[in-house]
Amino acid sequence: MAVVRVAYLLSNWDGLLAPARDDGLLPAMLDERRSIPMVSPVDVGVAVADLLTRPEPATGLHVVEGPERYSPTDVAQAFGAALGRPVDQASSLSVGV
Repeated sequence: MAVVRVAYLLSNWDGLLAPARDDGLLPAMLDERRSIPMVSPVDVGVAVADLLTRPEPATGLHVVEGPERYSPTDVAQAFGAALGRPVDQASSLSVGV
């Protein structure tokens, strides 16, 4: 048996496009200063396809994450660059919610 453990999916941020675009704010439940492993769903598919097509069974635990770790602040900056406007990151951890 092979078990695939994936990092935080980058596509989880897709649902926050509207507040980033409309309010310049990226809400998150994560610590804005802490970088965590993230991965694209496409990269997960590529990794799983590789495991399934190996000549020998790829048993065990397989961790899939992207080449770099990102913080919510990094994601807010990427949204801002794509939207052409400043986007601030607001964590519920930093506002005491």
